Amino acid sequence: MLLNESPSPVFLLDDLRFAVERKELFFLYQPQLSQDDKHYIEVLLRWDHPQWGIIPPEHFIPLAHTYQLLSNITTWVVRSVMDVIVHTHKNVIFAINVCPSLLTTEFTSALIQEAHTHNIDPKRVEIELTESINANLTSLNLMIKKLRSAGFLISLDDFGSGYSNMTSLASLDIDTVKIDKTLIRQANETPFGFVVLKTLIGLCQTLNRHVVCEGIETQAQMDMVRGLGTNRIQGYHVSKPVPLLQALNTHSTFRIPA
Repeated sequence: MLLNESPSPVFLLDDLRFAVERKELFFLYQPQLSQDDKHYIEVLLRWDHPQWGIIPPEHFIPLAHTYQLLSNITTWVVRSVMDVIVHTHKNVIFAINVCPSLLTTEFTSALIQEAHTHNIDPKRVEIELTESINANLTSLNLMIKKLRSAGFLISLDDFGSGYSNMTSLASLDIDTVKIDKTLIRQANETPFGFVVLKTLIGLCQTLNRHVVCEGIETQAQMDMVRGLGTNRIQGYHVSKPVPLLQALNTHSTFRIPA
């Protein structure tokens, strides 16, 4: 059952505190098309609430952030995803969403240790920095450099949604920029939007950042971003979020010609 109305945060909060313990959180996986021989899959968190059904993250992650539950949930996510990674092929790379405010020295060290404990090559884990970056960029970049030195991949998610800090794009030591679906839609609809997207992809390439175009819903959008030189494509035209085995099978079927 899918959530068809928004429950009050007051009712959700107490339940959210015990969601991990009650094993109500689970993952769906959204595969991407890529130009290289790696299989990139984003891990998407869901909450199977006993009363409200499947609750998407936009309804409970802000609540978890406000009431200091996000660190525990993210720690569980990291550990659970690494449990999955050890049972998949070494060419599969899993992207995990992490709030930038969580990238403290303690959390970063724990993340590195978790990969070591699972005997996982950190290059198989992509950390997606979510939400608008409003943290201290110098401190954040130190943690990013530590993770990259350990082998983790780092991406900047949803770039172009709402307020996106161009300074983050230029200053942070990231591998990849994920361009938000809003820019993709505008580029497909207006000449001005197309110029903005083309310029942004060109800028990323100049800065030696890989590009993922998100929210691809039509063949026309796919053809457009391929022509502009994106490295990866993600969206419903490729695959909806699906169970793991289906995501792995989707990846074995589709490629973007280099």
